[in-house]
Amino acid sequence: MCKVLNFFVATFLFSCANVGDHPAKEKDDPLAVKFQLIKGKLQEFSDKHNAKLSTVWSIVEKHDPNVSDSFLVRHIVWTDGRFGKAILIQQHSDSKGIDTTSWDFKNIAWLQDTLLTAKPTYENDLLTKVDFQIIERDIDQLLHASENSLSKVKVEDLK
Repeated sequence: MCKVLNFFVATFLFSCANVGDHPAKEKDDPLAVKFQLIKGKLQEFSDKHNAKLSTVWSIVEKHDPNVSDSFLVRHIVWTDGRFGKAILIQQHSDSKGIDTTSWDFKNIAWLQDTLLTAKPTYENDLLTKVDFQIIERDIDQLLHASENSLSKVKVEDLK
C-alpha cells in the first residue's frame, strides 16, 4: 500500500511540474458539479496564497499493463519559500484500485530546490475515504487546518 501512495504522490508532483497529466477543462469535467458548492472557497484560498487551483485526471496502471484506473484530483498548489505546498481533494485510492464513491482530503509539502527525483515530502491526511458531502460541510475547517498544518512544515518534517 505504501508503494501505491508513493506512486500517487510522485504522479502529483510531476503534474505540478507540468510533466504529468494536464488539467481538465472544468466544463468538460463530469465531476465538476461535485465541486460547485465549494468552488468559491477553494478559489478564495487559492487567491490568498497566490496558488493555482486545477483539476487533474490521473491514470494509474494496475498490475496488468493493459488495465488502468483513472481518478479525479482537485488541487491547490503554491510555493512558499523553499517549499511547494498543496491541498488535494481526490477520489480514494488504495492497493485495490480507485473507489469513486469516497474521497480523501490531504496536505502535501515538498522541497522545491532539490535535484532529487524522489523529492522528500510531508503528508497529512485530514480525511480518508469519506463521502464528498463531509468535505462540502467542513470545507472551512479543512482549509483552515490545511493552512495551519502546511505553514508549520520544516525541512526535518520531510521524508
